[in-house]
Amino acid sequence: MSLFLLNFTSLASSNNTNIITNVAVAELKDEDSDTALPLTAGVLIKHGIMACGAGLSGGMTIFVPPNQEKQAHKILQDELAALNQKQRDSFDITWDWQKGNGRALYFLKDIPCLRQVTPDISESDFLDILKRQKIDYTKLPWGIQMTYRINPVPRELVFVTFENGQCFRAVRISGYMLQP
Repeated sequence: MSLFLLNFTSLASSNNTNIITNVAVAELKDEDSDTALPLTAGVLIKHGIMACGAGLSGGMTIFVPPNQEKQAHKILQDELAALNQKQRDSFDITWDWQKGNGRALYFLKDIPCLRQVTPDISESDFLDILKRQKIDYTKLPWGIQMTYRINPVPRELVFVTFENGQCFRAVRISGYMLQP
């Protein structure tokens, strides 16, 4: 499911522009959709958020317009706190940043070891941070891009992608589908 996020771009941006039309805020597996859909898209819609879903490869991603992203994340995080274990395990909250969308990497700021990661960070500076913080990582080459998969704290998974040595994309997945 995690690698699905890294390769999925058709709903996130238009091929001809850098305009982001939808932003991923949650991930769920098909087998959890009966539980997770009302807890993600259903809750967001009740709060006036324009949420939609798209699925592929055994899972679904919940998207919202960029101007509703922060509010959607807050609603989902607040919702998660009141759920039982089965409900919490049914979906992950996700954040997705891509170069050119004008947003900052605010979603990494509450992970202390990643506070220094910014949209303009170079690959070598990023690796220096990982080494200084003693964070294990996995390199995932994909064409001209290099993605680093890190698990900085329990139940958090972060992917940072570089193209030509410059930060290109960052994805954070928070949740309970992730094994501790």
